[in-house]
Amino acid sequence: MKLLGFEEASRAADSGDVDFTVVNFDNTLTLGNPYKNSVAAFAVGSVVEQGWGFRKEDKDLQAAARKFLEDQKAAEDSLWNTQWRKAFGMTLPEYTKQVPR
Repeated sequence: MKLLGFEEASRAADSGDVDFTVVNFDNTLTLGNPYKNSVAAFAVGSVVEQGWGFRKEDKDLQAAARKFLEDQKAAEDSLWNTQWRKAFGMTLPEYTKQVPR
């Protein structure tokens, strides 16, 4: 068995040389699926999340950041969701719904 990189494995699946490939869901989003004979069947793994760090005593700053992030996720036209839509073709909440936790 040969271990292939993402693009090589994707080309092999698209051409029919292999039956399927397992890849990070994030990789499929950034390419915009140039592989016309392949589709993502289902997501595997957990959502990759990023976070900010605050000092424990900065409770008001933690609360403000939490509210800001929740507001950004909730508003369809927020800057955050607009950036996600431009980069991945979907909002952050749409993305997180596709990957099991």
